[in-house]
Amino acid sequence: ALSAPFTYGNILRVFSKNGFFVKAGNAIGNLSHITHIVFDKTGTLTESNSNHVQFIGKELTIKQEIAVATLAKQSTHPLSLIIANSLQIDQQVTLQNFEEHIGKGIEAQIGGDHYQLGSGSWLNGATATSTAVYLSINNELVGHFQIDANYRKGLKGVLDRLGRRYKLSIVSGDNASEKNRLRSIYNGFKQMVFNCKPLQKANLIENLSKEDDVLMIGDGLNDGKAIEKGSLGVAITENLNGFYPGSDAVLLAHEFNKLPLFMELGYYSKKILRRTLLFS
Repeated sequence: ALSAPFTYGNILRVFSKNGFFVKAGNAIGNLSHITHIVFDKTGTLTESNSNHVQFIGKELTIKQEIAVATLAKQSTHPLSLIIANSLQIDQQVTLQNFEEHIGKGIEAQIGGDHYQLGSGSWLNGATATSTAVYLSINNELVGHFQIDANYRKGLKGVLDRLGRRYKLSIVSGDNASEKNRLRSIYNGFKQMVFNCKPLQKANLIENLSKEDDVLMIGDGLNDGKAIEKGSLGVAITENLNGFYPGSDAVLLAHEFNKLPLFMELGYYSKKILRRTLLFS
């Protein structure tokens, strides 16, 4: 009777010591059944702290840059974090009426002005051919932050190793500008779906789950609905200060390269449990 708690308890401790925090022991059992891993792109496969960011549009004043940095820091979305880091501004100002619209963007009143930071489809239907976050001040589109993705070090090795045992797919809210680059890193993706809203991601995971046991890995807030729909959901984060509804586990971003090891330990957990039962 103690074999399962003993086995899963020890695996949980190993995971936690290495930055993978699983909420319950039964999730480890689910991990052993996974056949398909689906990744979000931004903040999951990409770094949040080492991207090239360029603002294209009307030149911003220092006051406006401080306001944008303050607004961006209010969100845990990977693109907001990238923009906040790129501005390198420690000073913050008071904001009011802050709102975050899942899959769209964020907005607030700052110094008497209305700031919005988000997708082009949300702000006046603007479009871009690369990853971009648009800025509107007082309902006037003033430009966008163009973000050149920097993929995680060792990503190719991680995907190659996982691809030996699992189907791998990508589902992203960004446009398809990075599709060929991703194919050059790993050419075995089962599906690559872009321009997905949160509900569309959730529906996709639900459909995939009809044939496979799906592990969804993504941003805990914006991918929350998709994470809930999988057999197992993992939120990836730079720190543990956020809110991760619906996720079964949280993975610290700097431990991403250990994902194949976590999956292998989960895969063999059933065999380990059987052997402990034999000796109990």
